Amino acid sequence: MHDARLMNIDLASEFIVVAATLMRIKAKLLLPRKAVDDEGNEIDPRMELVERLMEYKRYKKCAGRSATPGRGARPS
Repeated sequence: MHDARLMNIDLASEFIVVAATLMRIKAKLLLPRKAVDDEGNEIDPRMELVERLMEYKRYKKCAGRSATPGRGARPS
């Protein structure tokens, strides 16, 4: 029962982080000014989301590999 609650909290926190990121990106898109990098090129805030999601996917994949019983990880 305790593990189920922790899993729900983890899932909810992941959802909140993604939702907050999407809201920030939407706010950036609604602002009249376009962000530019050092070279003067427009920065697409959606690329940041793609990069974060890819990084998140890599972490989850690594965590799944290391979460084997007997190594100190909780069994699912």
